[in-house]
Amino acid sequence: MEKGIYTFDSALELLEDFFLSFNKDSDIYVGVQQGDNGQSMMLGGIDENGNDVFNLLSELCLKASYNNKMIDPKINLRVNKNTPKERYTLASHLTKAGLGFPQYSNDDIVIPALEKLGYEKSDATEYTVAACWEFIIPGKGMDIPNIGTTHADYFYKDIPCTQDMTEKEVKGEYELETGNVIVHRFEGINPDHTPGVLVKNHGPFSWGTSPANAVYNAKVMEQCAKMAYISFTLNPDTTMNPLLVEKHYMRKHGPNAYYGQKKK
Repeated sequence: MEKGIYTFDSALELLEDFFLSFNKDSDIYVGVQQGDNGQSMMLGGIDENGNDVFNLLSELCLKASYNNKMIDPKINLRVNKNTPKERYTLASHLTKAGLGFPQYSNDDIVIPALEKLGYEKSDATEYTVAACWEFIIPGKGMDIPNIGTTHADYFYKDIPCTQDMTEKEVKGEYELETGNVIVHRFEGINPDHTPGVLVKNHGPFSWGTSPANAVYNAKVMEQCAKMAYISFTLNPDTTMNPLLVEKHYMRKHGPNAYYGQKKK
C-alpha cells in the first residue's frame, strides 16, 4: 500500500476473496460441523521487547472477516493491558455478528505461563493457537508434565516429546526415521511405564497391551494435554505432589497393584 500497488479498499477486497477460499470445502462437513473447517488465525500480540505487532494488515483481517460473516477463518486476537479500546471495539463487531469469535488471548497471562513451562521468551511471544484454541508455538515442542492423578493413573512420568526430525530423516526413509527418533527419545525411559510419545510437529504415537488399549492411551494423552494446558493457564506455578504420582501409578500398574484390577 505504501508503494501505491494497493489501496485500502483493494487490499480489503483481496483479503475477503482469500477468506472465502477457507470455506470452499465446507459442504463436505455435516451436522454441527457444517461450515466448520477448523482453520484459525492469530492477530496482534507483543514481541519479546514488548512492542505491539498489531498492524494495518491485522485491522484489514478483522474487517474482511466481518464483511464476509463466514465461520472460517476463526479469529484469535492477542491482547494485553495496553491494548487500545478502539481495537476491542473493532473486534466486538465480529462478536455482535454472532460468529463465535474472536477469542481473546491475554499476553500478560499466556506468555509468562509459557516461560514457566521452560520456553524462552523469544519463543513464548510467538505463540498462536491450533484449531481447538489450544496454545502452540510453531516449530517448538515440549513434554506434557505429569501434574495430575489422571495422568499418573496411566503414565508414570511426563509424556515425552521428540526432537525435530532432520532434513536427512524427512527426505530419507521417513517412516523408519520417525521410529528412530522415538527410540532415541526413550533412552532411559521404560516404554511400559510410558505408553505414548509426541513426535514433534507431527502427532501422538501410543501403544498398549492390545490395539484397543493403544487407542485408549492415545485418548489419555489428549486429555492429559488439555488438563495441563488449562492448569498452567489458570496457575503458571502448578506443581504435582510426587507422592501422589507414585501412589496412583503403582496402585494400578506396580507389582502389588490392587486398584481397578479384575477379580479372578
